[in-house]
Amino acid sequence: MNRKPVIGIGSPLEGAVFKSNEAINFQVNASDLDNDKLTFKWSDNGAVIGEMATFTKTLSAGAHKIRVEVSDGKVTESLEVSITVKKTTTPGKTTPGFEGILLIAGIFAAVALTGRKLK
Repeated sequence: MNRKPVIGIGSPLEGAVFKSNEAINFQVNASDLDNDKLTFKWSDNGAVIGEMATFTKTLSAGAHKIRVEVSDGKVTESLEVSITVKKTTTPGKTTPGFEGILLIAGIFAAVALTGRKLK
C-alpha cells in the first residue's frame, strides 16, 4: 500500500509581504515513507514557476497565490499560501513631470519679458 508524501511549506509563509525587487525563497519540506522519488511543481496564480524543492525568484507587484504540488508518482499532495509583492519606489528618483515643464516655461517667459539673453 502506497503512503502519500508528507509536505510543509517552509517559505514563503502565508500572508508574507515582499518588495518587487526582492528575491523570494521558495522551500517545501517533503518526505515519503515509502522512499519513492518525489517531484515538485510550484505555481503562481496557476502559472508554473519552479520544479525543485527549493529555489529563489522575484515576482511582479501584486497578490500571488502560491501553490506547491509534491508527487511520489502515485499520489500528489499540495499546499497553498497567499503572499503580496509591493511595488518598489526609489526615494529621490522621480521622473520630471508637468512641474518641470512649467518651471522651464516660466524661466523662458521671464527671460523673454526682461529682454535678456541666457549666457
